[in-house]
Amino acid sequence: MRKSAVALVVLLFGVAGCTPSVSAAAVVGGKAISTQDIDARAKLVLEMVTKDKASDRGSESSLVTLSRNEVTTGIRHQLLVQTGASAPLDTAYVSDVIAKLGGEQAVANALYAVDAADLVARSMDLADQYKLLTDAVAAGVAVTIPTVKFDLVQYKTVAQAQAAKSTYSNAPATFAAAAAQGASQQAGQVGFEATPLTLPTLVGVGLFSARPGDFLIVPQGASAVLVNVTDVGSAVGPVSPENFAKLSAGGVVAMAGLYLAERTTGISVEVNPRYGSWDSRMMQVVAAPGRA
Repeated sequence: MRKSAVALVVLLFGVAGCTPSVSAAAVVGGKAISTQDIDARAKLVLEMVTKDKASDRGSESSLVTLSRNEVTTGIRHQLLVQTGASAPLDTAYVSDVIAKLGGEQAVANALYAVDAADLVARSMDLADQYKLLTDAVAAGVAVTIPTVKFDLVQYKTVAQAQAAKSTYSNAPATFAAAAAQGASQQAGQVGFEATPLTLPTLVGVGLFSARPGDFLIVPQGASAVLVNVTDVGSAVGPVSPENFAKLSAGGVVAMAGLYLAERTTGISVEVNPRYGSWDSRMMQVVAAPGRA
């Protein structure tokens, strides 16, 4: 079962040995991830999330964001393989991981699985990361966990959020006042603090890769949230078993990435600038500085 699933993963991620090339979406330790396969996959997922507005998947319909997510997934798969963290796992273990993380539908939503076979293939990498995290938590291994403080304002449309980003980027000092004013209408908040443990869904939009002063747009279906990062920091320590037990599938991926980052320092990762840049701390493809 593992062999057939791995074959499907390789097919989906289009991995082949080659030298770095702009024709590749990314190159990981000399292994290329096909741009053609990433683009086709992202369009397929976009069609799915556009139709699936009743679920969480319908809230992230940006093709750019989905493409970055697909490149990230492909890179992580290669890193798991090249570090030996991709171990043979029986289907019972994988099924148990899925059950612990909320069941098939919740995991399918988190992993953007398009059908049952795709869920099996993607859950293999999820189970590898779950085991990596399980072992680290059991051993009390410390990890550097980023913290971010930010203000936010909600907008009815993505276009409004984009226009506001342009305005506030030229007058950032006025954003906190707008967030505070909007708070009375539940359209804004000041002084939020997050870690990948508490808000793993914001890893993909680059929140934990941002710098103070950065503005980020977080699509939420037709609407959007504009976030202004006010402070960044970090805390070093182990993840407690209690916090580990509370993690969703997205949380497992976010936290496992922090541990995986410490095991992959010797493996080169190059990302096609068309998709963004590689954040080696968060193990995530994020928007290049100055781009949405």
